[in-house]
Amino acid sequence: MKLKKLFLFLCVSSFLAVSFTSCSDDDPVVLEPIETIREGAYILNSGGYGNNDASIAAYDFATKAVYTNVFWSQNKKKILGDTGQDLLVYGSKVYTAVYNSNTIFITDKNLKVIDSIKPMRNNQPSYPRYLAASGGKVYVTLFDGYLAQIDTATLKIEKQVQVGRNPENVVYSNNKLYVANSGGMAYPANYDHTVSVVDVATLTVSKSIQVVQNPRLMQTDNQGDIYLISMSDYMADDAYSLQRIDTKTDESEVIPSVKAAFFASSGTKLYIVYSTYGIDPKNIKYTTYDAINEKVLSEQFITDGTLIQNPNGINVDPSTGNIYIADALDFKTTGNMYVLSSEGKLLKKFDTGSIGPVGAHFFKK
Repeated sequence: MKLKKLFLFLCVSSFLAVSFTSCSDDDPVVLEPIETIREGAYILNSGGYGNNDASIAAYDFATKAVYTNVFWSQNKKKILGDTGQDLLVYGSKVYTAVYNSNTIFITDKNLKVIDSIKPMRNNQPSYPRYLAASGGKVYVTLFDGYLAQIDTATLKIEKQVQVGRNPENVVYSNNKLYVANSGGMAYPANYDHTVSVVDVATLTVSKSIQVVQNPRLMQTDNQGDIYLISMSDYMADDAYSLQRIDTKTDESEVIPSVKAAFFASSGTKLYIVYSTYGIDPKNIKYTTYDAINEKVLSEQFITDGTLIQNPNGINVDPSTGNIYIADALDFKTTGNMYVLSSEGKLLKKFDTGSIGPVGAHFFKK
């Protein structure tokens, strides 16, 4: 199944674009440095596993211009590394986790490197996965089984706590951190099936919530509830399960009749993509779920017939409600980003400049 690529990437040919910009036919030619962008989105490309070709593109909301390989161009041709995993804009800085290079880059909002962290344990790499932030701290899951706390002033890891096996997403809600423990390295069996609840003040695990095995992605709504996708073994009846965690009671429940591979939250709604490897794009489901009244609103939020070949991530711009869907195509050629209105109509499509776009991350300067 498609999501096994987290651990079983195919070797693909190396691609590292060296041009400063990449534009589709309707894009203006970009001549200005990215310092001129006042509001936009950074697009993280994972690159091909083992290829050292992860990259970041930038999309300018005002001019509709697209800049590719901006990390490379802003840092004197320094490469981002191997397997871009997650990106977080927090305060005046940007944090980027590069999984197989075992590096967390810390940059300013123009992506110029300020510092970097290579988390190690017993002289072995810890492998950063996903990022979250609260109260002047940044949190990162480490695939060797820990959650780390980074101080945003010193830019150092100051605390760590052991959670479950191969933790993936981490989210903050109701003064707690929630960590999805996948156990994904135990493929094809013996996955983890817990979400660790971590007290923010002490960075200690207060409890473990039992969920469907192989939990991976999480989103919060504006009531503080957490929604969770568990992949199970990718083929079982409970694969791609959508669940809800009530953060007041820390109890979980499966939401019946909704399958999910990726999703994003607007606060009141979830935009859910259900896609499996090799599926006909016409059969991909794009569900809208009402997170307040807890019901499905639609099973096709793309309303203009736009077809996306291989969805690989989805985000919602909190300012406009626009929906960004990353298309990884075949993981051998450069991917695309689709920008749709909240009504599900295509506003823009652009080349992301590298293999495997995984998400859009919004910023203002």
